[in-house]
Amino acid sequence: MRVSVHPRVALAGVSAAVAASGFVSLAVGQTVSDVHAGLRAAADSDSANWPAAVHDLYRDLHEQADLSGVEIVRDVRYGVFPAQTMDLYLPEDRGSELLPVVVFVHGGNLDDGDKSAPGAEAFLFGNVATFFARHGFMAVNANYRLAPDIVWPQGSEDMREIMGWLRTENAESYGGDPEQMFMVAVSGGARHLASYLFHRLSQMVRSRTGLNGAVLISPWLATGPEEVLRQYYADEQDRHSPFELLRAFDPDEPRVPVLLLSGEFDPPQRQDSAAQMYDALCGKYGDCPRFEQLNNHDGYSAVASFNTADESVSSIVLEFIRAQIP
Repeated sequence: MRVSVHPRVALAGVSAAVAASGFVSLAVGQTVSDVHAGLRAAADSDSANWPAAVHDLYRDLHEQADLSGVEIVRDVRYGVFPAQTMDLYLPEDRGSELLPVVVFVHGGNLDDGDKSAPGAEAFLFGNVATFFARHGFMAVNANYRLAPDIVWPQGSEDMREIMGWLRTENAESYGGDPEQMFMVAVSGGARHLASYLFHRLSQMVRSRTGLNGAVLISPWLATGPEEVLRQYYADEQDRHSPFELLRAFDPDEPRVPVLLLSGEFDPPQRQDSAAQMYDALCGKYGDCPRFEQLNNHDGYSAVASFNTADESVSSIVLEFIRAQIP
């Protein structure tokens, strides 16, 4: 098999042949370094279709990935609305001991996205859940409702519904521990997760949900597509932004540990969002959350790297989550 990459991507240091179409072809057996070189070339050329370039660059690594030992239960409903569905990923060799639970929440500018990425359904975003199931977790790959069909705060309420469904015996019925749950979200999904963490009316506090940690990957917390923000927030975007919610949040409420990940290739506004949230959390609590800069990545490629030989992101997230488990 050979993989085609967006025609504007030129891979330094990759053994490649330029096809007549002008696409760069990657031979089977590419290395993680090859993929990172391809991502850098795509970023440097301002690739017009970054997701497609990411899909093509990671496809070979995903075809080499080990998917064994994981049972998948698809399209489990956690609410009454059609979009409120999740896929459960469970270790096949799980014993009687309850497993910690990791929920992954996809991105998509609040009005787009799915737990299966268009054009890469075979490996995104089930790869994140597969990774955690293969490391001894019950993992969840969740959908949620999208704008313009919802308005504030219904996105963060879907985060609450996911946690509530897992908390009320459902996690335990699949072998998960409702007292040891974690959420990992990217981009617009991270905006909903951050809002859930700091909005009293959306959240059931940590002592009642078992939420022991949150990972925000390339969080989109401030600016964004104006039309979508108007649809979701009406005229109250500033009032209901994650930063304002954090400022108003009672510091004596139970605190959920946060890991912030910012990609080298993220748009500047998104990098600013992560830095601003870091500063806001430092100022709120007097100590700072863990913050990591992801070299050779943006949020999308960071998520695509899970359950491949590229452990540059997954190892950081796994270490953080395991550190929160007593």
